[in-house]
Amino acid sequence: MQLSDLTTELWEELGKPAPLDPSTATGKARLVLWVNKAYKKVLFWKFPDGTQLRFKACEAVTYFQSVSVSGTIVSATATAVQLDANALNDVNHYVGWVIMVNGGNPRLIVGQDGNRTVTVHDSYGTTVPSGTYTLIKRFFKFCASSDPAVSENIALDPTTQIIEVLKVTDIKRYWDLQPALRSDPFSFTQLVQSYPRQYVHFGDQIIMDYPAFPGIWYRMEYVFEPPDLVNDDDEPQMPDFWQDAIIMWAVYRGQRWMEDFSAAYMTKRDLMDFMSLTRQQDEMSKEREDGQAEVEE
Repeated sequence: MQLSDLTTELWEELGKPAPLDPSTATGKARLVLWVNKAYKKVLFWKFPDGTQLRFKACEAVTYFQSVSVSGTIVSATATAVQLDANALNDVNHYVGWVIMVNGGNPRLIVGQDGNRTVTVHDSYGTTVPSGTYTLIKRFFKFCASSDPAVSENIALDPTTQIIEVLKVTDIKRYWDLQPALRSDPFSFTQLVQSYPRQYVHFGDQIIMDYPAFPGIWYRMEYVFEPPDLVNDDDEPQMPDFWQDAIIMWAVYRGQRWMEDFSAAYMTKRDLMDFMSLTRQQDEMSKEREDGQAEVEE
């Protein structure tokens, strides 16, 4: 169904109250709000047993590459290194990266001024760095394709719509990095360059267990939240059968708005029964075969 059909049906299911008339700007805006809230609720429905409904239309794939920056040290102290013009001059741009001097002596960068001078977490002591430097890292931020730093990170447009990272694969070695659990001994300060085997989705980035050798391509599968339905001819990214649940959840929300709590309780119970029964019906099996929806742990 298109958005116009959804709002009209919702209004009718609620008894056509005048304040919600979709022919008025105020009424339509409220109906559209409820439809979109219901849309997202059904898209990522969690069943009482902890399983998750997920639609294939909300999954996507992108690729990114590990990088490094190399150059010649301009000057240094025991705790700071001034980089040459190969490095960017943005304040704090390289915070979280690892700097290696002459191919070794890794240090975590914890600060950067506007003169390409980076501060390291551990003193070099009396041996002041000189020679060449290499910058590597183990984190990759989600960036818009227009971001100046996108070549060092992961391009996603828009970045705010990512829900979950499903899989990260090292394409060169044909292995999947394992997602780190909260209970895993996952160090956020590992400095030794290696081939990552674990990752964690942390805020607006993924972090690997080791800084990667440069030039390795990774494939990332992820779940995203589709944009809101805005135009009258916009359609939910799910099969028609599931759109009945959108109406039911939106009706529940509307009944609460009208303070008809008894009816809202019944609608919510019917919705939960509908979702549970759907898992056991032929329609769910068909959607699985078509690759449209699945239930995951």
